[in-house]
Amino acid sequence: MADELSGQCACGAIRYRIDTNIRQAVNCHCNMCRKHNGSVFSSYAVIPAGRFQVEDPDRKLGGYDYSERVRKHFCDHCGTPLFNTNTRYEKYRMIYLGTLDQAAQVVPNANIYCSSQLDWVKSIDEISNFPEEFKA
Repeated sequence: MADELSGQCACGAIRYRIDTNIRQAVNCHCNMCRKHNGSVFSSYAVIPAGRFQVEDPDRKLGGYDYSERVRKHFCDHCGTPLFNTNTRYEKYRMIYLGTLDQAAQVVPNANIYCSSQLDWVKSIDEISNFPEEFKA
């Protein structure tokens, strides 16, 4: 997978840099991730905390304690979820793949918590695809 990556929130108030090779990226299908992210699964890169640097000059980085262990970090201005921390894995950060500037370079190599995966996700490649928006 890729190294020397960067990312940002939708409004650009918060940027980050990753200065290591990403070895693990996952699609998490747990119920918490669905609620946490507002989607049917979340895609994360898992990286060492010391290799992740946040640039937040206007102090827009907000957080929400989703549970005793899990904290979601996001932009207070535009609401973009950026990364999660988990006290179980204190030495790591879980970066939302959609916030990477080079998102196409990082491909998840595992699906986790598939016991709560929505059934239709398994057949997502069978539905109609359009290069841009769908027009009825």
